[in-house]
Amino acid sequence: MKDFWVDCEKFLKDVYNVKGRLSAEKYNQLAAKVFVIWLTFTVCDLVTLNFLEYHPEYILLDSMHLAIKILYMGLSWVGMICIVIRRQHDRDRSGWRILIPIIIGLMTNLLLVWLLYTYILSTREGTDGKNKYGDKPTDD
Repeated sequence: MKDFWVDCEKFLKDVYNVKGRLSAEKYNQLAAKVFVIWLTFTVCDLVTLNFLEYHPEYILLDSMHLAIKILYMGLSWVGMICIVIRRQHDRDRSGWRILIPIIIGLMTNLLLVWLLYTYILSTREGTDGKNKYGDKPTDD
């Protein structure tokens, strides 16, 4: 059980870190893990909403559900933003470039913009050797 908590701590340090670089392979792994966690919480959210539809007397559960939903949605978006920033660093670009697809996506209300952006990041190679954000990442 101790290994599980050590792995969780390592995962959180990998995701919620904006310093350094992140290779395409590690980016794909972390993005997939964050997506699976988000999907799991979304399914639980839908089950809870379905339950609350037929049992409106559980007011406390409804309040807790909303708080948990805000928490996991926020944490998953922040996590994705952090790993995208590190991926941008690997390509020797500023992390502030993440604002471009976010603003375009909000203005046009298209999730497609974000999906295209993350696809491009996942397929492009980073810069060889050292850049201003650090040494070339090694996948461990």
